[in-house]
Amino acid sequence: MNIRKYLWILNIIGAIIILISILTPTSYNDTYPTLYYVWMTQIGVDIDPLAIYLLRTDLMLVVISTILALIIFSSSVIAITLNLTYVRLSLNFKRLRWKMLLIAGLVIASTLFWIIMMEAFYNQYGYNHWIAMGGGYSPYFGVIGPFIGAVIIGFGFFVKREERESS
Repeated sequence: MNIRKYLWILNIIGAIIILISILTPTSYNDTYPTLYYVWMTQIGVDIDPLAIYLLRTDLMLVVISTILALIIFSSSVIAITLNLTYVRLSLNFKRLRWKMLLIAGLVIASTLFWIIMMEAFYNQYGYNHWIAMGGGYSPYFGVIGPFIGAVIIGFGFFVKREERESS
């Protein structure tokens, strides 16, 4: 069995990890007795007295965060669609190669922009968001998953490219 023939699955696995990460919280604050979760679209959940609310009501922050979440979500859906089109042999590998690198770069850039934007927004009011900067929120899978998925997409792309060019 030639395993290189099935390495395109890595791209789909990376895209699915990115999809799952959009549906999970990006950060959490474990302040006793409550536990706060924050999603990329600025939706916050307080677990102890179950409450769902907008973390910040600043319209600019909510709109930009939602746009970034939509960019990441649509990038992963496009990655899955392109890979399934490639498997059906109706898409040239050379075109797929550059599109997948663009998608992985777009996901990484959008996630980094969101991380920096959250810290800048909190700094504007004299606070910090991330625990590494002195804030109260720790990163969760929603902010780590896009990096993992993009790396898997890139790895699947480079391994598959070497296999195609050597054939």
